[in-house]
Amino acid sequence: MTLTWYDRYLACTSLYQGVLFLSLRGDGSVPDFTEEDWEGMGRHLASRVEDDDLREGAIHIFDRALNDEKITSLFRGLTSSSVFHDFNFHSNGLSLTGIRGMVPFLHNSISLQYLDLHNNDIQSDGFNELFRALQYSPIESLNCAGCGIESIA
Repeated sequence: MTLTWYDRYLACTSLYQGVLFLSLRGDGSVPDFTEEDWEGMGRHLASRVEDDDLREGAIHIFDRALNDEKITSLFRGLTSSSVFHDFNFHSNGLSLTGIRGMVPFLHNSISLQYLDLHNNDIQSDGFNELFRALQYSPIESLNCAGCGIESIA
């Protein structure tokens, strides 16, 4: 059986004390996945957390590895899981469109504690939408520095 690039990365995700951790950096090693590939990765990660009876999961994908369409697809796949506690999506050029793709997951998240979106382009509208989606979440840390936020409504 030939492993795809994403199968190799998923096989290399680390487990530490009941936490699934995936980290991808956009340094040229991330091929141009289709939207279906990103959604499949989200589904696989969500099912792996559920199947392995893990406490929580963390996903760090940064430095231009994602864009609005890819993050929307990833979160479409993740939506069935509520155990992810830590997301770091800094420096991906995400905008309001990418934030809107995350909102259905964020509304249902009961364990999200850390969300790092610094150095994206979410602007004030994206931040306000994000803030509304997180208003009832247990989030402890939200980093939106360098995101072009001029006002908070």
